Amino acid sequence: MTDTTGIFRSGTLLLPSEAPEAADVAMAEPWLAPALVVVTVLLCMILLANIFHAIPPVIKSFTRLRGSANHEGSVRSARDRNITALALILPFVLVVHKAGLYEPQFLAFLGEDAHLAVTLGIFVAYLLLRATLYVQLKPRRSTDSYPLSRRAVWNFFILLNLVMLPTYGLMAVLHASQTAVQTVLLMEMAVFYAFAVFRRGQILASNCNALTTFLYLCGLELIPTGLLVASELFL
Repeated sequence: MTDTTGIFRSGTLLLPSEAPEAADVAMAEPWLAPALVVVTVLLCMILLANIFHAIPPVIKSFTRLRGSANHEGSVRSARDRNITALALILPFVLVVHKAGLYEPQFLAFLGEDAHLAVTLGIFVAYLLLRATLYVQLKPRRSTDSYPLSRRAVWNFFILLNLVMLPTYGLMAVLHASQTAVQTVLLMEMAVFYAFAVFRRGQILASNCNALTTFLYLCGLELIPTGLLVASELFL
């Protein structure tokens, strides 16, 4: 009787023993940023009419103090401004993330998607803190200047995005260094933030004395922004 067991004692494994590396790469491919870009494009397409009507009054509010008051005098104009500002939160956070403008140490160990998600969450928390301080510090005596000063800040946020987003796109096309991109964008943010604080102070000063105006600016602007900057530097 012929022994056939030797036929099956050895052989060559033709199939790989591990999953292909390409599959691992595909599994690890970041998806959140592309998804948010798609959402941003869709939002801008849907809200194109609102954005188109919001920009001219926003530009006027930058050059003239009365522009902010006139902006709020029109219900449609104020509504379009608010919608535009909310729609620009996503592209703003995407640029901050892609340019590496907010890089605290505790985010260094996260993956791409988690890093972006936490950055978006921190910016939303920053906005919620500003809203909370606005409610807590609201004066007992009702004045038009207090809410007007808050809404005026959104005008400068829109203007910042109108400058910052094209700047980032142009520097990306020109393959500018990361350091150059960060420097230019941070300078733009600092300039528009300084204008926003100055305009908010002007509006508050129309109903408050100098000391009260300064204290309001500290509570409404310097404290939340200072905490955000400190989180990037020391956490």
